[in-house]
Amino acid sequence: MNERREPDDKNTIGILTPRGRRSDRSRAIRSVTWGLFLVALGIAFLLERFGMFPFHGIGELWPLIFFVMAITHIAEGRWPAAVSFTVLGLVFMAINFGWMGLNYRNGWPLFLIAAGLGMVTRSMLGDRRRDQEEEASHE
Repeated sequence: MNERREPDDKNTIGILTPRGRRSDRSRAIRSVTWGLFLVALGIAFLLERFGMFPFHGIGELWPLIFFVMAITHIAEGRWPAAVSFTVLGLVFMAINFGWMGLNYRNGWPLFLIAAGLGMVTRSMLGDRRRDQEEEASHE
């Protein structure tokens, strides 16, 4: 049961080995995808800051990265992390756009709430990926 299964050619994303860990190929594809996404996003934000990108105010949308991360965690069954990233995204969006008068000076307690919600969610719902890894390590 400790043998590693290689991912098939049809579906390389999300293939789990018998121990519940992602295959090396799947992990590499995910890392390259996220890396390229972050590089492209960083270049777009940098060009916008230098006035070379026609979309003014796009730099204020950087918290959308947290929502993308939340979606990937939902797909992996990691609800606690998804809750934390969603709340963090909402907090940063609220601060960037000044919703309800929030700014970094008065909005910092919201970061504590985000961390706490993640912990409470993890204790109530568990974390499917980590639970699989723990079960596999006990076999």
